[in-house]
Amino acid sequence: PPCTPMTRRPPFRACSILGVPDYMIVASLSLVIAQRLSRTSCRACLESDPKATPEALKKIGFSEADLEGLNAKHGRGCPVCNDTGYKGRRGIYEVLRVTAEVEEKILAGGDSGDIIAAARSDGFRTMQEIGRELIAEGVLDIAEYQRVLVMS
Repeated sequence: PPCTPMTRRPPFRACSILGVPDYMIVASLSLVIAQRLSRTSCRACLESDPKATPEALKKIGFSEADLEGLNAKHGRGCPVCNDTGYKGRRGIYEVLRVTAEVEEKILAGGDSGDIIAAARSDGFRTMQEIGRELIAEGVLDIAEYQRVLVMS
C-alpha cells in the first residue's frame, strides 16, 4: 500500500532521536498534521479516466470490493479550465489527535503501526484513504493522486 507520512516515521520520533524523552514529547503534543495540496478535476469537463484501470486502482490501495461500481473520472480539458483538466485546488489533511491511547503507545516505545492502530480508534484516516475517497467522488484523478500522495 502507498506510504503515508505517519507510516514512514512519526514526526515526533525525530525528537526522540535527538534525545528528547518520550514523556516530554507526549506532554507537549496534542495534534500532528500532515498536508498536501492537490489540483481538483474540472467539473465542466469530467469524463471517465482511461488511466484508472483496475490494476492501477489496486496499485494505489483500492480493494476488489471498492472497485465495484467505481467510475474514476478526470477532466479532459475545456475552455473553463484552459484545457488543463483541472480547476481549483484542495487540501488533503492527515490529522492525528494525541489521545490517551496514542500517548500510551508513544510512552511504550510503540512503532508507527502501533500508534496508527491506536489513532484509528479515534477516527484517524491517512491522506491516501482520503485521496481514494476523492477519486471515487470524481474530485481527484488518478494522475493527481499519484503526483501528490504516492511516496516512494
